[in-house]
Amino acid sequence: MIIYQGKLYTEYDGIVPPNRCKFYPMLRTCRTSRRDKWFNLLSHSMEAWDFCRRWFNATEEQQQARGYKARCNELLVKVLGVNIDAVKRWGSHFEKMPDYHKRTLSYADTLREVIEATGKHEEFLLEVLQRIEKAR
Repeated sequence: MIIYQGKLYTEYDGIVPPNRCKFYPMLRTCRTSRRDKWFNLLSHSMEAWDFCRRWFNATEEQQQARGYKARCNELLVKVLGVNIDAVKRWGSHFEKMPDYHKRTLSYADTLREVIEATGKHEEFLLEVLQRIEKAR
């Protein structure tokens, strides 16, 4: 429990006095609203076709090109850890994909965005990668 500015806070309130915020891990942020934004972001799902389009940064023309669907199939197999036959059964635009895989694709896309953004700041990217490795 913490008393801050005359109010009593428990560890469940998600509020930490500013002097303890500087190096707090991402999901234990100082403001509940920021934490809620992260949880809201993680609750989204993403369609497979959109995931592939974003991953390959593909234009409409590229999406219609020969071999694009095969590349997308291979990507989904790697990211989701499923069999290629399962991916092929999901339909031409993956419309039959189970919802839990759509959520996993959203996580993977969020991670891709974080890696791309942190890649511009080498020291931050190294810190993130070290934390990921340490957690494994």
